[in-house]
Amino acid sequence: MNNKLTVLIVIIFILSSFLFGDDWRVSAGGGYSLPLGGLREWFKSGYEMNLNVGKITDNNWVVEGMLLYSLTDRENLSGYADGKLKLELQSVAIWANGKYLMGSFGPADFYFNIAGGPIYWKSTRGEVEADEDKTIPHIDKKVLEEWNMGFRSGFGAEFKFGKLGIDALVNYKFIAGSLWPTMQEHIELEGVNGLQSLNVNVGLFYNF
Repeated sequence: MNNKLTVLIVIIFILSSFLFGDDWRVSAGGGYSLPLGGLREWFKSGYEMNLNVGKITDNNWVVEGMLLYSLTDRENLSGYADGKLKLELQSVAIWANGKYLMGSFGPADFYFNIAGGPIYWKSTRGEVEADEDKTIPHIDKKVLEEWNMGFRSGFGAEFKFGKLGIDALVNYKFIAGSLWPTMQEHIELEGVNGLQSLNVNVGLFYNF
């Protein structure tokens, strides 16, 4: 996975440098991630970090290559499993990212965002020690790793201060993946089909 990921990252940023020329942009940011749907039964929250390189076009679009890393590891468990089962979900996306500038109000430029492409994700469900009093056998650690496709969409605003600016975005993200259930008595986790989250991101950008 590491070799494939490295090659894809290099390709994105080399192509960005050669193809975009003038009027290009570099941005970086991070934010809060709130799981939705079935994933909410596994996790409370997580965070994201992104690095983008792209071009400002003449038709109100900003088109970018984006590297997006996400980590969700605050469990939302209850009962016996709370504090005994470690859960973690990581992902690295290499996506095309587009912003369509819809209009301005005061110092803010409002935009619609759409992004998508391949994503690598890794889910870790930790082991559980046997408990004879509750007739719970030892449950082995389980790791799932897959490449899938995903997308995100939302609305945001940019605040420019010369060539430097601040970016704020609220978006919905979907990953085409599934988490396997753990249905041992006292430790019940339903399977999850489709990894969904609501994300709030803030970042900085620089226009060349």
